[in-house]
Parts: sequence; structure tokens; C-alpha cells
Amino acid sequence: MIESEARDPEIKAKKILLLALAGAQLRRPAPARELCTSTWFRLARAYAESQDCPWLLLSAKYGLVNPADTISPYLLDVTTMGVRQRASWARRVGDEARRTLPYSEQLVLVAGMRYSECLLPYLSKLTQQVYQPLAGLSVGHQCGWLRCHTPCWHVTED
Repeated sequence: MIESEARDPEIKAKKILLLALAGAQLRRPAPARELCTSTWFRLARAYAESQDCPWLLLSAKYGLVNPADTISPYLLDVTTMGVRQRASWARRVGDEARRTLPYSEQLVLVAGMRYSECLLPYLSKLTQQVYQPLAGLSVGHQCGWLRCHTPCWHVTED
């Protein structure tokens, strides 16, 4: 269930949210939380920010990213990676998560199927539960779920 040699067992979090950094991007470097401009990402970011827990972004290029870190736009996309490339990315992100994330009772994975399917084996070893609120939903239904579960949704639609 919980496995790690590197994490300090004294540092704990009830839950940690991992959010896919996905969708259209700005054309300039920006804080990671502001890089993507799609409606889906803005809804997902608002949901993450409304939760009372730490959250990180999952980037196809940079791996685990702090939302405040400035990163440059990139073209790499987990959804268009081949099976081997996705597996390599998931292994890298899983190793990074094992080294850096504090112990938590729950990891909340806010991401589509391509992110989830390859990361789940790694994340499942780091926590008691991986909760995937968007699992099995189309992008439209994901947006609806995010709207319904985000208090004070104020982002204007394009």
C-alpha cells in the first residue's frame, strides 16, 4: 500500500491532488498554473485550488511541477505519446512522486484516461487510495463534474 525509502514518514498529508497540465498553452513562459488556457484546464485548476490540500501538476515534458514554477510552453502531449513513451514518462513521474511526495491517505488524480492508465500502478504504491473523480467521463462530462464540484466557479467561458 504505502512504500517509500526516501519519504520522511513524519511528514504527512491527508490528501494530495495531481492535475494534468493539458490543453492549449500560452506562447510564453508562465507559472505552470497559468500555462494552459483551455476551459477544461481552467475548471480543473479552479477545482484543485478549491480543495484544502496541496496540489501539483503533471506535465508531459517536465513531470511533476509545482503550480508556481515558471515553465516554457511545449508541444509534447501524453495523449499522443506512443505506449513505450507513455510508460517511460509514467515511470519517471512515479519515481519522482515516490521521492518527493509526503505520505498521504489519498491521491486525487484529476486527469484523463491516458494519464491515469499509465500512472495508476505507480501512484497506488504511494497511498492508501487513488481517487479518480473523472474516470470514464468524456471531456464534456468532466467539465460538468468539475463545475458541479467547484465552489464559487468564476472563470468566464471562451
